[in-house]
Amino acid sequence: MNFLTSTEITTLRALRATYITVDADLTELKDFFAKYSFAVSLDKTENQNRVFQIGLLPSTTETNAKLLKVFTTAKNYDLSAAVKAISDKAFTFQYDRSFDSTNFVLNPSFDFSPYTVDKCDTTKTLALNVILGTPRT
Repeated sequence: MNFLTSTEITTLRALRATYITVDADLTELKDFFAKYSFAVSLDKTENQNRVFQIGLLPSTTETNAKLLKVFTTAKNYDLSAAVKAISDKAFTFQYDRSFDSTNFVLNPSFDFSPYTVDKCDTTKTLALNVILGTPRT
């Protein structure tokens, strides 16, 4: 596995922020689904359908305002596009697909420590980066 520099991590965070503008909204959507034994899907249509299904449950106690808020989040957050964009960008940094883009998109407290330079054999990694023409800092 290749490492990510602090500049590359900042770039990935900025890219994530273009797709996930408010982490609290995503957390609220995940918590809402968990309350009804669902999980967030990367497919936004599926997420919208799940909110609709929950709204139709006879046992739901959600207010219209809450349903509308989580539905709007489900409709506006294209998680599959975010995962693809981040995966593609991480690939340009690492030249492999080992970066956990899905977890990074869904988790605002994502742990980058497995991807930092202190976790890699830098003697080989740095040499390969120089060969490939992508010097790292």
